[in-house]
Amino acid sequence: MFILLLVGVLVFTACSDDNGSEGKPTSDITGVTQPDLSKIEVGETGQRSWHEHYTMLLKEVEGSNGEEDNMLAEYARQQLHDVDSIDQSLKEGTGEDADSGGSAFIGYKYTNICYESVDQNGNPVKLSELVVYPYEAGNNTSVEVRNIVIGCHVTITSDFERPSNYANLKLTTDVGMLACHARMQEDPVYSNLVVIPDYQGYGTTSSTAHPYLYQTLTARQVVDGTLAARAWFEQNVCKLRQGYKTIAAGYSQGGSVAMAVQRYIEQNNLDGKSQLNFAGSVCGDGPYDPVATLKSYVATDKVYMPVATGLIIKGMCDSNPVVAGKYSPRDYFTEGFINTGIIDMIASKNYSTDEVQKKLAEYSATHSDFNIMRLTTKGNYMPYTAENKNKYSWKDATANGAVYCTVDQVMRPEVIKYIKDETVADEYRPKLEAIVKALEMNNLCKQWQPRHPIFVFHSMRDEVVPFDNYNSATAAFTGNYFKGLKYNAGCVYLHVGTGTSFYMYYEGVYTGALLKGTWQKYSHDQEVGGYIW
Repeated sequence: MFILLLVGVLVFTACSDDNGSEGKPTSDITGVTQPDLSKIEVGETGQRSWHEHYTMLLKEVEGSNGEEDNMLAEYARQQLHDVDSIDQSLKEGTGEDADSGGSAFIGYKYTNICYESVDQNGNPVKLSELVVYPYEAGNNTSVEVRNIVIGCHVTITSDFERPSNYANLKLTTDVGMLACHARMQEDPVYSNLVVIPDYQGYGTTSSTAHPYLYQTLTARQVVDGTLAARAWFEQNVCKLRQGYKTIAAGYSQGGSVAMAVQRYIEQNNLDGKSQLNFAGSVCGDGPYDPVATLKSYVATDKVYMPVATGLIIKGMCDSNPVVAGKYSPRDYFTEGFINTGIIDMIASKNYSTDEVQKKLAEYSATHSDFNIMRLTTKGNYMPYTAENKNKYSWKDATANGAVYCTVDQVMRPEVIKYIKDETVADEYRPKLEAIVKALEMNNLCKQWQPRHPIFVFHSMRDEVVPFDNYNSATAAFTGNYFKGLKYNAGCVYLHVGTGTSFYMYYEGVYTGALLKGTWQKYSHDQEVGGYIW
C-alpha cells in the first residue's frame, strides 16, 4: 500500500523574502556540489532478477480483498509474464537450456551510496540514496544504461521507510515501483540508472530534522545526489550512453520535489547536453501551491492526514531561515494537537505515517482536547470520542479517506482568522507574517516557466492534495511545455488509490514519452482515467 501524504499549509497572502524577491530561494543553497569520488561511500549492495522482483510483489498483495491490492496483483502477474517471456527469448538466443530452471536471466542491482551536499545553512552534509541499475544475471555484468531517472519519494516519517533501506522495503511502495525503471525491456529506452535520494533527515542524517517541503533545499540535495550517482556509476560500473537523458518523477510530496528539481536544474543551467541533458518531469498530485491548498482546507473545514500538517510546520520551524530559531509549532497549532505528541512522534523517526495516524486516532478516543472525525463502516463520519468508540463500527484509521480533522482542531484561532479575512491582532502579526513568508518561498507556481516538458497529473477528487494545486499550475505555466492531465477514474480516485494507478500505468507511460521525445502528442488539460480498472 502506498503511503502517500501531503501537507496542510498555513499561508494566505503572498509576501517577499529577505532580499525582496518574492518566492526566490536564499542564496546559500543555490549551485551544485561537484562530486568527489574519493568521498563517495558505498553501503549495502544487492541484486534481484526481475522474476524475483515481480514474484515478491505478487506475494505482497495476492489474496487481499482490497481493490488497490487486487489491481497490483493483476499488474504483477502481467509483468511477471512479460519478464519471463523476455528471459526465455534471451536464454534461447544464447543457447542456454530453456528448461534448466534457475534464476531469471535479466535483473537489477541496487546500491546505497553516501554523497556530499549542503544543509539549510549552506554547511556541508553527507546524505544517502539508493541507486538501481540493470544487469545481465547470466554474465553478472551491467547492460548499456541509456538514461537517468531521478525518483522522488513520497512522505515518510520513520527512518525504516527510507529508499536506502530498499532490501527491507515492500515492493508495493513507490520506491519499489520507481526501481522498475532500471528494467531492460524490448524497448531499450527503459534501461535506466535510477537514483532515489533519502532526503535530509533520513539515512545518514536521521538524527536531524527533515526540512519537509523546503523545496529549493531538497531540490539542491537531490540534484547533488544525481551528479554523485552518475559519477560513481561511470567510474565503477560503466559509462552512460552518449546523449543520455535525465528525467525526474514523483507522486504527492515526491511530485512537488520532482517539479522543484526541474525548476532547480533549469535555474542553475544544468539542463544542457554538457550537464544533465534534462528531458522533463512527471509530477503526480503534488502540493505545488501552498496558498491554494490551505484555502481549500479552510473552505471545506477538513484537514485530511493531519500528520502531514505537523510535518510542514515543524519542517519550516526547524530549517527555514525566516522562521527557524524564532517560532515553534506551538505558535501555530492548538494545544490539543500538540498534546497528541505529534511533534515528538515526527522527531523520533520511529513511527511510520500509518502508525502516527493510528496514534492520533487513539488519542482522540481517550482525550477531549483533540478530536478526529472517523469513517464508520456504514459510510458516515462521526467524532471518534471515548463516548462513540464502542458505539459504532469503524473503518481502519489508515484507510483511504478514513479520518479528518476540522481546521480548529489543528490550527490556532488567530491563524484561522488570518486565513479567512487577512486580519490579525498586532501581537500575532510577526509570527503569521513569518510563516507566510517561509511557505511562500516554496510556492512552485510563481516566477518560473518550464523550458522542458512537464507532465502534471492530478486527481480531480483528491481529498489530501486539493485539485486547486493543479489549477494553480495550469494558470502559472502557460507555455507549450506544460501538459496538464486531469485524472477522473470511475472507481479509484482518492489520493492513495490514485497513487497506485499513477505508478502502475501513467507514470511509466509519461516517462517513456519524455525519453522517446513523443511528449508533444499529449494535449493540454487532457482528462485521463475513465473506467480503466
